[in-house]
Amino acid sequence: MIPRRIFRTYTFRFAVLYVLTISVSASMISALVYWSISHSYFERVQQAITLELDNAVEQFQQTGLAGFSAYVDSRTSPGVSGHYYFILSREGSNEALAGNLDSWPALSSLLGGWLSGGRDLFDWGRERQTHFVGQSRVLDNGYRILVARHYEDVNQRVELVATTLFQSTIVTIILGVIGGAIISAGMIRRIDSLNHSITTIMQGDLTERLPMSGRGGEIDQLAGQLNIMLDRIESSMNDVRQVSDNIAHDLRTPLTRLRNKLSTLEKRSSPQNRDMVREMLVEADHLLSICAALLRIAQVESGAKKSDFTEVDLARIYTDVVELYEPLASVKDIALDMRGADACVIQGDKDLLFQMLANLMDNAIKYTPQGGAITTVFDVGEGELRIVFADNGLGIPPKKYNKVFQRFYRVEESRGIQPGNGLGLSLVQAVSVLHGGRVELSDSRAFYPHSKTPGLTVTVHIPLVVGHA
Repeated sequence: MIPRRIFRTYTFRFAVLYVLTISVSASMISALVYWSISHSYFERVQQAITLELDNAVEQFQQTGLAGFSAYVDSRTSPGVSGHYYFILSREGSNEALAGNLDSWPALSSLLGGWLSGGRDLFDWGRERQTHFVGQSRVLDNGYRILVARHYEDVNQRVELVATTLFQSTIVTIILGVIGGAIISAGMIRRIDSLNHSITTIMQGDLTERLPMSGRGGEIDQLAGQLNIMLDRIESSMNDVRQVSDNIAHDLRTPLTRLRNKLSTLEKRSSPQNRDMVREMLVEADHLLSICAALLRIAQVESGAKKSDFTEVDLARIYTDVVELYEPLASVKDIALDMRGADACVIQGDKDLLFQMLANLMDNAIKYTPQGGAITTVFDVGEGELRIVFADNGLGIPPKKYNKVFQRFYRVEESRGIQPGNGLGLSLVQAVSVLHGGRVELSDSRAFYPHSKTPGLTVTVHIPLVVGHA
């Protein structure tokens, strides 16, 4: 997975762009170095040829043909550096009078009076084409002298420099790409670690903190500042929860007394006042249910219920919940599709798991219109149980998925459809987290692709601690 992602990371693209920029700059510098070295080589060759021509002309003018021949022999004897060729002839004639060339070669004129051409030479018994550069001079007495030098050795040096520069550029690019990939792989692992922690926090676990490598640097500084911010957010959230829990706890006793007194008052009231007292009893029951839900959520979030964990068959609980709500679904003419119910044993709290599934089933029936459809799936996978409740109702806007898990939060569109207190999904999330799971929301187009409304799919993921039968 990581090798595929390396090439899409910003770090890798930045590294490659940086290496390419450096490589282009290095190539330009290499081209300049190549031109400078080659120009320097050929300039020295030209200077050497000019010097040899001056010496040869001087020898001929001072000592004649014999002196010229002696000079040529001294310059072409074994052990003398350079590869020079000399020829002395009369002007207008190609016949050699002296020198180590048998005839005047056919040369092309270059800038500055220089001559260039090729000639077949025998090297270790084999004939090969050799390129020359030379300079000639016509003397006042009708003679002309040519001094030439083949420049294969110079070409080899220049080509060696060019090859070295080119290969070094290629190696720089390859090493730069490899280095960028290695750095990107490290960044991906670090970012994945941060994303995992952020996902856990977004799912409601405010105790999670961003990991720090301990090596310092900008990412550690950013993670540290975010952790401080999370500490403050967690503290604020805990304060708010504590206030609501305290209020629920403090109101439960007076509300219970009030309800009891209303119940007594109902029996003693006159018939014309009895309906009003009953309405007050309903409101009191509603307030008591809110207090009970708040206290149950607080108890679940505190983790105290883990002490009651036993081995429970969640498939049996799931089946009981679906069968319990089937009559309610049939009243609204809702098509209820139940898929899968393989036995699955986990460590958990039976009452809380029943309440969680009952809340989800109740919500699905509440917000599914008359004649709608609900699909429930009980899927036992590798190491994880997946329970799905999907309906074809109005659904919830995706931007509000995280908000509906907050206490007392209700989507505006649902307020006029069904009564409620906004605590149902809060309890669902608290119970799933208590059992090491998580809750995901999505639309129901995968189940109802032709539905005019998006619907809502609630998926509860619970790890299989004990296993499944």
